[in-house]
Amino acid sequence: MGRRTLKALGTAAFTLLTVLGLTAASSSAKGYEISIYAAYPSWFWWGLVATFVLGTVVVLHSKDVVHRRRYLALGTGIMLVANAFLLLMPVVRGYAVFGGGDMFTHLGRVIEILETGHLNEGNYYPGIHLHAVMLMEVTGLDYYTIKNVLAPVFSVAYWLGILALAVRVTDNSTAFHYFVPFALLPILKRSEVYFGPNVLSFSLYPLLLYALFSVRRSRNRFVTLVALVFCYFIFTHPVTTLIGLGTIALVAASRLVTARLRGHRLPIKRSVTVVTIPVAVGVVFVSWYYSFLKILTMTVSMLGSLVLGIGTSQLGEYSNALQNVPLSLADLLAVVVFRKGTEILLTVGTVFVILYLAYHVKYRDLELRWQYLFWVAGFGLFCALAAALLVKPIMLTWTRVLKFAEFFAVLLVATAAYVYAGRSRRTVGRRDVVVVGVVLVFVTLIVFGTYNSPLQRETNSHVPETRIEGMEWYLDNRDADRLAFGFNYRYEHAFEGVSPNPRAYAERPIPAHFGYDENATFATRNRVGSYLLVTQRLEEYYPALHPEYPEYWQFTPRDFRRLDRDERLGKIYANGGLRIYLASSEPPGRPGGQNATAAPATRVGPIRGGPRWSGG
Repeated sequence: MGRRTLKALGTAAFTLLTVLGLTAASSSAKGYEISIYAAYPSWFWWGLVATFVLGTVVVLHSKDVVHRRRYLALGTGIMLVANAFLLLMPVVRGYAVFGGGDMFTHLGRVIEILETGHLNEGNYYPGIHLHAVMLMEVTGLDYYTIKNVLAPVFSVAYWLGILALAVRVTDNSTAFHYFVPFALLPILKRSEVYFGPNVLSFSLYPLLLYALFSVRRSRNRFVTLVALVFCYFIFTHPVTTLIGLGTIALVAASRLVTARLRGHRLPIKRSVTVVTIPVAVGVVFVSWYYSFLKILTMTVSMLGSLVLGIGTSQLGEYSNALQNVPLSLADLLAVVVFRKGTEILLTVGTVFVILYLAYHVKYRDLELRWQYLFWVAGFGLFCALAAALLVKPIMLTWTRVLKFAEFFAVLLVATAAYVYAGRSRRTVGRRDVVVVGVVLVFVTLIVFGTYNSPLQRETNSHVPETRIEGMEWYLDNRDADRLAFGFNYRYEHAFEGVSPNPRAYAERPIPAHFGYDENATFATRNRVGSYLLVTQRLEEYYPALHPEYPEYWQFTPRDFRRLDRDERLGKIYANGGLRIYLASSEPPGRPGGQNATAAPATRVGPIRGGPRWSGG
């Protein structure tokens, strides 16, 4: 494939990206979107898949032309732009908030810093909160804009780190060409869009490996880099810090074992990287995290769950979820493919990749390098830890560890691609087609699995502006002593900070069918005087996700219609995305009673960039 062909492919890729960009910018979300994929025609998403494939073809074939670096940069640029396009779709759609749960708690921590000027008690990983505050102060942008952009920016740090690592570990330029397409796959999918300490700290993990692999080349400079990365890890997430310490031990062990297998002697001596830094990091880690009572309590709870087996494992939670709506075998397979297809294919495929590489080391001319042994050990170790977290009742999510196994899997798959196609004396072009086919399969699973959708029997993580404004109104006007059905305390964190507040736990789950399957009214004796919050997401959930299983719906359209006919429920707020009711023992007065829709709150909310929410 000549230079003209590569130029044509590059032009086609950027033209396609331009068309996709114009199409994406032509519309925005008007309310809650249960699926971001439904916002555009199918050709739009397949066009995005095509840009990844075109970038891969340019990268692989740039090794065979003059000025290879120029065309390598072209292919790499195509893949980076395609990655950014995929991950910035919530921003393009104009989502007020993308995410939920912990993200609102992190927002509360940011608010505390903005209002008090210091870290409040209980903020045990303040790294990302300080990041957000500094960017808000420098740019003047509001929190949600910063949050939606910061995670993709750290993804760029991940890609640059893994490319730098590839430069360090590949022994020739051809190997690097096979490394790039796999290194630039957004394997973490939706995690690369979420604003969370675990994900942002993981983004710097390739940089840690690059520094560890480079220490012998320029000791002082790279030891300093290792120390700086650990400083960031410590104050961003404890799990990443512990994994980083384990990585240093794994690197040292891999060097030692490889030397023994080769029959060489590798003297074990003290060094700054192997001894001094881990000891210093360990001291700071223990001193920082175990000064917080919550961390100590969580540690004891995890150990107790591990030893005594108390609680439900994450595998058990998945099983319980399936029992709520028993899916057919075909539907279940579709859910597995779109939700965890990338992880399964990458994990299972890597097992065969390891066997393939072992065969070439044993019977062919592939040199056994300590990096290969390190990658195999890292993959096996983190797969085992993830499996243990999946089946044991431990609060640490198994996917947080699995992504490290996926990272090592990418390194191994890229190495196998080079050994298979780049070192082959047979027709290289045909084998490159196989490599492109593998990338196509991964990219398809990634593009259609990055965001929650009915394909996965999940709802989009979009939180519309109407829900934010409604929750703000509720917190401004509620009676905090009343129970709230359907309220999530995370919103209280977002608007009022994360300081200990017992009112935050007055929330209750909404009963199935709002209790109408057992009673004539929602306002039964134990619910009188309570609030009921009903979102647009809840109303659309079952018809969109399980249309073929209406017998298992916990909420039906008829249930929602009965809410407004329930004489003991007064609607006190409605804005299209959120309805709030107040249950009473007697029918409310009409007109002007509790059924009168309240006016919106006058306080400037986060979307509008009020002083509590914006920097500058």
